[in-house]
Amino acid sequence: MEDLVKYEIPRIWENEPCYIIGGGWSLKGFDVSILKNKNIIAINNAFKLADFIQYCWFGDFQWYTWNENDITARFLRLSPPFNLISCHPKFEKHNQIRYVQRTGGNGINRTPNTVYWNYCSGFSAINFAYHLGSNLIILLGFDMKPNPISPLDNNYHNEHQVKLRKAYNPYLSYLRSVESIKKDIDELGIIILNVTKDSGIPNDIFKWVSIEEVINL
Repeated sequence: MEDLVKYEIPRIWENEPCYIIGGGWSLKGFDVSILKNKNIIAINNAFKLADFIQYCWFGDFQWYTWNENDITARFLRLSPPFNLISCHPKFEKHNQIRYVQRTGGNGINRTPNTVYWNYCSGFSAINFAYHLGSNLIILLGFDMKPNPISPLDNNYHNEHQVKLRKAYNPYLSYLRSVESIKKDIDELGIIILNVTKDSGIPNDIFKWVSIEEVINL
């Protein structure tokens, strides 16, 4: 078995677009089949949306404990198995999960095999996509604000096990990283487009476009 501590992120998507699928409520009912044959990074539970997703990226240890059985079942079912990637240090020597080091700070960490946490799994995945070589990153399900209709339902699924007694808004914290990410991608010549309609991410940071505009890129 390879030394997971020294995992090197392969630049398999050099100068290619990739899609990062988040968990926002706007994804409810989204037909993920239109992304077949695309380069995809799924955040947290988005790995369950399709068997053709190449990467599951997460940074929350508690999320893994909630989903360990489903993750293991899928990992064993698929051949070749999909890639489980985490930047949480508890996975440094795990036998299924490849560990990528994360550091404090915001933006794009250029150090090989290292990402900035950027306050959440979704924004740290942008740094991971950079290491994979992608020069066009397309965000789906990055609502980054509470569901205005049902503030307790901020995901397209109901699988998170934390039972909230009141509306939870972590997004102001998450969004603290976007200006640093924008500055770095501009320097690197990387484009990020946001397919999440009415997202909490300012349009002048990551431009909003429709899925129809990018699906054939």
